Amino acid sequence: YKSSATLLPETEKNKLSALGQFADVAQLARVNIPGSEIARLYPTILTSETVLGSVILKKYRTERFPDSVDLIRYFRLNGGSPDKDMAEALKEMRSLLSASYDNKTSVVNVTLEMREPQLATNVLNALIFELDRFMRYTRITSASEQVHWIDTRMTDVQRELRSAEEALKDFREKNRQVSNSPDLLMQQGRLVRDVEVKSAIFTELKKQYELAKLDEIKNLSI
Repeated sequence: YKSSATLLPETEKNKLSALGQFADVAQLARVNIPGSEIARLYPTILTSETVLGSVILKKYRTERFPDSVDLIRYFRLNGGSPDKDMAEALKEMRSLLSASYDNKTSVVNVTLEMREPQLATNVLNALIFELDRFMRYTRITSASEQVHWIDTRMTDVQRELRSAEEALKDFREKNRQVSNSPDLLMQQGRLVRDVEVKSAIFTELKKQYELAKLDEIKNLSI
């Protein structure tokens, strides 16, 4: 019996399009903007030991056994050690599980084949639950780390911006008349550009910080 599910994961496309004209500034600010959809990794994550291991050890009601059993017992594995049993169970599950990413529709199709229809449904639901839990944990970790990193970077850039502003202020106080000196005009232009660039970086970092904080809060509140 086969049980199937179609997943439509959240991608980064909206986040990327929202950046628009600030993409270059964000790169200058050393903010890492992901360029690929996490959905493409779902089939790999679904068949990973991290996800499958939890699904295998979970207990299910079956027609074969009177009590709830895990999949190692259900598959009647007896390799002589827990590690060998798990390795065999992983091999068995990967042979029964099919997961693929559709490039045209951006959805992930998952199919699981088991001898019992209800068991196939229950195990597939467990797979999706573990995938969801894995992604939530990963996103929380990533968002939290990004908030910390951007906050640190903002402090550095703010210090650099103040230094650049002070340098420009000192230059103008010492050089009241620069219009008749090409050399002084060039120096002033460099100082002004330095302030403008650092100001743009700081502004973009503040935006990225707020976005990362929102992601962190969203992930924790789900």
